[in-house]
Amino acid sequence: MSMPLKQVRCEFLNEVEKEKLSRRQVIQVVFVELRVVVSELNLNRWDVGKTSSSYVLNGPWHKSVVKNNGDSLKPTAVVQIWSFRVEANLKLGFALVKVRDGEQD
Repeated sequence: MSMPLKQVRCEFLNEVEKEKLSRRQVIQVVFVELRVVVSELNLNRWDVGKTSSSYVLNGPWHKSVVKNNGDSLKPTAVVQIWSFRVEANLKLGFALVKVRDGEQD
């Protein structure tokens, strides 16, 4: 799942995380799926040329998110990704939220 930086509405990374991503390191994050299944994914930053960058969630994507939510995620569905922190260790997490089904206009 790719999140273009131009579509990110507020900063969610701390300084340590920003530094890791700038050095092309991966950050392991918690991911809460539509059916409230929790999995672990990797967060990367991909830069395409000098004008375009995206945050990318990857890892065992097909085994977790697609398999568990495939019947709810149609090609034209509108989703949002919300960030949060797990209080015990302030680990970064994301939640997938469906805004609109793919079959609606």
